[in-house]
Amino acid sequence: MNPAFVIALHDIRHQMRQGATLLWVFVMPPIFFYFIGTVTGGFAGGGASGEATPLVVEAAAPGFLREQIDRRLRDNDFEPEWLDGGIDAAAPVNDAPSRTLSFTANLSDRIVAGESVDARFDTNASALTRDFKAIRINRSLYTVLADVVVGDARSPEALSAADLEALNAEPRIWRLEVRPAGNRQEIPGGFDQAIPGILVMFTLLVLLTSGAALLAIERRQGLLRRLASAPSTRAELVGGKWLGRMALALVQIGAAILVGTLLFRMHWGPDLAM
Repeated sequence: MNPAFVIALHDIRHQMRQGATLLWVFVMPPIFFYFIGTVTGGFAGGGASGEATPLVVEAAAPGFLREQIDRRLRDNDFEPEWLDGGIDAAAPVNDAPSRTLSFTANLSDRIVAGESVDARFDTNASALTRDFKAIRINRSLYTVLADVVVGDARSPEALSAADLEALNAEPRIWRLEVRPAGNRQEIPGGFDQAIPGILVMFTLLVLLTSGAALLAIERRQGLLRRLASAPSTRAELVGGKWLGRMALALVQIGAAILVGTLLFRMHWGPDLAM
């Protein structure tokens, strides 16, 4: 057998017998996977999570337009919960929900009568998340406004729920197809974001502590000088030490991939290298 492989084999055997190495290779990474992935999973919500955003809608006697507004909000990934309130019924700040859409009372009657209606969106989210949700709210309300205009123009009488139902039943002439430009369809979050970064951190940690410490001990105790007198070249000695560290890294990466796939349902993407 090549002397480099012999040196690498003995190095990996020696390192795998150390309790500290086993702890940082097999035990600590899954623990960090769980805690960091659980914490960062709370910051991954929003439009890319695939879940509807809860929204409290306050409107006193909204009338038949409630169904149309509810429909358009759901089309924009909201989960509306209607309350019998209004834009004038201000709730205490401490008891207010995180996202609230309020309308003027008697919404449908005012629209049919040609009167103006106020809508107010309140949220305690951050600026970036607030702006994104405000865009979706505006898109929903402007779609409802377009439905009201078209339905009223087609109806010989006053606008009613039947006019909007007939409009909803018609097929849409224009359709917008949205597809991702890359392989990844959503921004990684939670375990998908935490596991690769923690894996890199622990791999470097083990290689720079256990591996470097072993080299320092061998140099201090004169083991490297003894290997220099063995029937092997300097390239074989350096290559053997390098192969030993790379073998330890492969063991740690392989164990982390198995744990991440089986326990945390990690999605590694279309290409394993990605």
